[in-house]
Amino acid sequence: MIGRIALLIALLTATAGLSGLALGATRAPSACARGYVPCLPVKADLDCGQIPDARKPIRVTGADPYGLDADRNGLGCELSGEGSGRKSPWGLILRKPPNKEATSAKVGDILTVFGWSPASRKGEAFQLCVSRLDGVVCRDSNRYVLKGTMQRFDVWKVARGQRRNGGFKLSLRVKGDIRAFDTVPMR
Repeated sequence: MIGRIALLIALLTATAGLSGLALGATRAPSACARGYVPCLPVKADLDCGQIPDARKPIRVTGADPYGLDADRNGLGCELSGEGSGRKSPWGLILRKPPNKEATSAKVGDILTVFGWSPASRKGEAFQLCVSRLDGVVCRDSNRYVLKGTMQRFDVWKVARGQRRNGGFKLSLRVKGDIRAFDTVPMR
C-alpha cells in the first residue's frame, strides 16, 4: 500500500511538472542580480532599454555589474525630466558617505537625503519628517522647495528617539501628504 502511494505521488509530481512546462507556465525569477532594487534578473548583460519605464529608476545598492549607474549617484536608468518612471513620480533615498545607499543607521550618523519629484510640482515647499515613538517631527518647510526632478533634499543627523519599529524612517511631505519615504534598520 505504501509503495502504491509513493508511486502515485511520484506520478502526480512528474505530471504536474510536465503539464506546467507544456502549458508554457512562467515562474518568477529564482535569482536577483545583487546590488539592485527592484529585483533584476541575473543575465550576462542588461541595458536600461530592456527595463520597463514603470520599474525605473533602479536603485543601485552595491555593486553595479550591469553598469546602470554611470554618474554613481545611487540611481540607474533615470528618465529625463522627472528621474522616475510613470508609476513612481516621487522618490526618497537615504545615503551615507561616500555616496552609497544607507543599509542601516545609528545615532549620530549623517545621512544625505536624495530623491525626485514630478516636474509639475517644481517650486512647491516640502518638509522632511521623521517618525518617532511620540509622533512625527518635521523640519520647517519655508527653506525647502522642489526642483521637479532629481535633487539632493538635505542632510539629516540621526538623533536619539528617532528609532521606531527597529528602524529609522524619513518621509517627504508636500502640502501635508507623504509622497515618498525610505526606512533603514537601526543598529
